[in-house]
Amino acid sequence: MISVITVTYNNYYDLHRTLASLENVEGIENVVINGGDCEKTKKLLHDFEGILISEPDRGISDAFNKGVIAANGENMMFLNSGDVLLSPEYLKEAETVMSFNPDISFVHSDSLFEDRISGIIYMEPLKSILFSEAPLGRGMPYNHLTMVIRRSVFEKIGLFKLHYKITMDFEWVCRLQKNKLMGHYLSGKPVVQMDGGGVSSTTEQLVMWESFKALIENRLLNPKNILGIIERSILYLGRILLETLGMTGTLGWLKRKKHNSTWQRSNVLELKNNHPTVKSLPKHIFPDVSSLSRSISSQKIIGLNGLLIHDYPTGLSRYSYELIHRMLTQFKGNTIAYSTSPELTKEFPESTNSSVPPFHYPANFRSNSVRLSWEQVGLRYACYKDKLDLLYSPIAEGILFPQLPQVITVHDLLPFHYPSLLPRWVPYYEYFLPAIIRGSAAVICVSEFTRQEILERYPRVPEEKLKVIHGGADLNRFRPC
Repeated sequence: MISVITVTYNNYYDLHRTLASLENVEGIENVVINGGDCEKTKKLLHDFEGILISEPDRGISDAFNKGVIAANGENMMFLNSGDVLLSPEYLKEAETVMSFNPDISFVHSDSLFEDRISGIIYMEPLKSILFSEAPLGRGMPYNHLTMVIRRSVFEKIGLFKLHYKITMDFEWVCRLQKNKLMGHYLSGKPVVQMDGGGVSSTTEQLVMWESFKALIENRLLNPKNILGIIERSILYLGRILLETLGMTGTLGWLKRKKHNSTWQRSNVLELKNNHPTVKSLPKHIFPDVSSLSRSISSQKIIGLNGLLIHDYPTGLSRYSYELIHRMLTQFKGNTIAYSTSPELTKEFPESTNSSVPPFHYPANFRSNSVRLSWEQVGLRYACYKDKLDLLYSPIAEGILFPQLPQVITVHDLLPFHYPSLLPRWVPYYEYFLPAIIRGSAAVICVSEFTRQEILERYPRVPEEKLKVIHGGADLNRFRPC
């Protein structure tokens, strides 16, 4: 029997997606380790038929270890919250191979990966430019979530180490290879679809640093692995350079070519954000504005700043996506969105310019700096190249001293209220935002409170420039609790 271990932390929609892919799979034991306190997750797991441990943990490593200890199967597989099992047959094949080959410690295969730039790409075991078989210095050699592992392997080399916050699986594989435990590769088709929003996929610098420490700790820092580290670092710096230059289209093409994958778009976001059991409230409780007539001169072109939209939009990213999506629909032919959003690119390929720096989630200093810098250079040039008549930004960002009318949106001035939580944004709100406001033709405030706060904080801003427009609600997506 295979025990499928799933760890989750306040991740209701992704957990639902993962468990749904395991519902009708026979011959497995489901093990869920819930380290969060989300009420929806608790309700989802109330009638869960499997092993459930719902208690605080000390991180991903600790949660993995709890799953291994609690599992009863002779073989184990990790399917994290948000990942999907595509091939139940693979589990049977893996068990068959391992039952007839006692010297094989694990079986692994191919997967699909939801990449933030390239869409869904096909992932085989890691390959190297310099070597026929990729060294550990090049990175994780196997698709970890496809690995079906014997329980005896954990008994021999131990559990995951708690001081590794992200690359605990890589360090564990270092011990696997150090003990000369061999696996078997089952090729043919992808067996798991991996969620591209996982921790390790969004913090690559920390991943590389922890991987380096794992090699040192296991005394595997040999010349071959050092060359692998150099190769990995060069490829990483190349990706960063292309993103910084706004050449995400080129980067996406290179990734698809590398993985021999066709350009695909994922419906995962729709599944995540539109849970089938959620019902919308009757629409008559809100004013009906769908019949209002809106038009724009056929000669006018509006640019839409969608740089903040990422693959898992919440907050301002969600606001930006919903608003820009509606403007592209309503004013088709008169709007251009500057965004790497896969959904916008797929639905409005002729009206979306994706050759812009992607927003890294969670946000960090580098991604914010790249975006703000590109707005002053790349976005300014795009306004000229695309002959825009107006630039609209659904966030408090824009061009300094623009050469065309610009409208920005200010939601709040939180950095002034919580400087210890948002220290890097204080200088921006203190010096750059007032200059951008003064250079804008109009400023949308989402509340009267925000409008009054802007007037008090920035006394040089003309009062008539500030317009209050409250946010709306999509009743097909949201409802009161």
